[in-house]
Amino acid sequence: MNPMQGRWQLSARHFIQSEVENLDEEGLAPQSALCDWLNGNALDMLADVWETQGLQLDIHADGSFTEQLTGTPKIIWFAVDGCMSDPEPFAGQCTMVGNLGYLLPPEIDRWAIPKEGEFAPALLRYDDGDTMISEHVMLDRGRLLRCVNVVTDELYLNRVLLVYDRA
Repeated sequence: MNPMQGRWQLSARHFIQSEVENLDEEGLAPQSALCDWLNGNALDMLADVWETQGLQLDIHADGSFTEQLTGTPKIIWFAVDGCMSDPEPFAGQCTMVGNLGYLLPPEIDRWAIPKEGEFAPALLRYDDGDTMISEHVMLDRGRLLRCVNVVTDELYLNRVLLVYDRA
């Protein structure tokens, strides 16, 4: 049984914004910096989380996941189409890579399908050429941590941490 399987209730969140600091001689971000960000985790953000609620995540035995709003969570959200928006729950597959479960939607517009393995081991759920999103869950001391890593214009960096407790 997948230890992440079950029903999870959102309990806390945190968000950071940054920029790639060390650009190359052409003013571009090195691929290694983008790869590091998209493969990053949010463990260092745990000390600064704020309480919130209003989102339920269910991870099923077959690896699929569903989520639903149970209130009005105060969170930063990147929708399936890559845009920042109010929370829009989605469903899909939780694909395991090591101890991380990558949350992937069942369908993506053809022009936004990520190139497989480009930022491995991370699995991107979105890449339209301007915005890249990697989203994974992991267990930490009985809680489920959901980390959303976003790169925009290969320069601007966002990381969202959502903390869930078992329902």
